[in-house]
Amino acid sequence: MFLITQLTPHVNPNPSSNFGERELYPAVKTMYTLLQSTGKVSMELVQAGVLVACYEHCQALQQDAWLSIGACVGMAHLMGLHTVLRNMLPKERNERNILESKRCLWWGIVVIERVINVEYKDNRLPLASEPPTAEDFLPRASSATDTYFRVKDDLLLPDDVVPGSSEWQTPQAREFTIVGSFGAAVQATFLASCVTRHILDADRDLATREEDARKLDIALQTFVGSCVPPPGQSHGNYCGAFATRTWNSFAIYLLRHEIEVTSQLGKAGDLCRSTIAMRSAIRTIICVLREGMAGMPMDLDTLSFWSHHMIYLTGLMHIKFSIRDENYISDLEAMTDYLRYFAPRYKLCST
Repeated sequence: MFLITQLTPHVNPNPSSNFGERELYPAVKTMYTLLQSTGKVSMELVQAGVLVACYEHCQALQQDAWLSIGACVGMAHLMGLHTVLRNMLPKERNERNILESKRCLWWGIVVIERVINVEYKDNRLPLASEPPTAEDFLPRASSATDTYFRVKDDLLLPDDVVPGSSEWQTPQAREFTIVGSFGAAVQATFLASCVTRHILDADRDLATREEDARKLDIALQTFVGSCVPPPGQSHGNYCGAFATRTWNSFAIYLLRHEIEVTSQLGKAGDLCRSTIAMRSAIRTIICVLREGMAGMPMDLDTLSFWSHHMIYLTGLMHIKFSIRDENYISDLEAMTDYLRYFAPRYKLCST
């Protein structure tokens, strides 16, 4: 565990040095594999595996990351971590802390497995962990309180979005999320699972899929509004720009699909709307990327785990959909510069 904690700070390696990849990572991987071979499962071993998977994912070692997180899911199932999501916590403090630790570890596995899956095989691989459900308990919002929320709390569910009298319901103004940064990440994963099911379900007619896409779009817009803290009200390492990036990764994924659907339907108006929305999402990501590269409002070390594939995908969508104005080349170069931080590096070029 100590060696792994020394490895994870190298998540965003200096391009001039690859010490973590060349020496420390193979040593950690070998020791971890030996511990797995003993057949003894523990919380610490699962935690170590999650950190290894995170490092591999950051280095674009997607197959290794997928195998590592899959092993974590298997060990977590053996320990019954997936069974504690709806359990009320006991009153005794030590027992409550143990159960909360199990719940947090399981949620971490669920989130990371889905992040790796979407980036490795575009959500085409079967997941080993069960997806979040609306009734599951989230991680505790704060260590200073014993208030616990469920996934559905403080969240507009896609099924609750309904058409208005004359047009579709529009996103409402929201207060900052009350479920905490970890809880918001789980809620984001829940919405991501809804998006994935929508895209992979090919049995519905196109009109139904178009209606479901609108519901998802409104739910996503409402969610991201609750994740951006007002000035001076962010807590700990939580960052509103991080939430903006997370939401946009879902938006890019959904809009790419909906542009294909509207093209099949032959609806020029809806195709124009989807294209404009795609360009807006691209501009938002590039804006936040430029600020992040400059060290504000968030740092690259913290966000690289979540965002590197999204920048790759955004670059491809930028080439396909963005207007060739005076910012087109400089925006593309900004994304290319960002991707050079990773090894093996994603390659991005305009044709």
